[in-house]
Amino acid sequence: QSSWTALHCAIIQGPGCLAIVKHLLAAGADVTAATRQNRSTPLLLAAVSQQLDVLKLLLEYPEVVECINEPDVKGYTPLALAVLLDDVPMAELLLQNGASPTCGMQWQTAWYPLSAAVQHNNADMIR
Repeated sequence: QSSWTALHCAIIQGPGCLAIVKHLLAAGADVTAATRQNRSTPLLLAAVSQQLDVLKLLLEYPEVVECINEPDVKGYTPLALAVLLDDVPMAELLLQNGASPTCGMQWQTAWYPLSAAVQHNNADMIR
């Protein structure tokens, strides 16, 4: 049995899903629901699919901001995904909302979003 909610499914559809996401949120969708298999939350899915508009909308919910540094099963946080995808606007938004640049990954304790930006010589991301 799948633990994916309608909100998870809408977000992974990619660009153009904002209206559906808004409708689901207005209907009371759980903004912090994590999938059983890999602990993906709506925020993580918005980050990995690089949907800044959806990410902004989700961050309007205090309960989402409270778990902004929660990793998936591989240890990726939304900020880590933004850094790996070289998405500076998304990284900035996450940092402005409390994402930690030194929140390490479970399987690689010396890896942080900040150190990844340094390793990739990404000056824009470091700023």
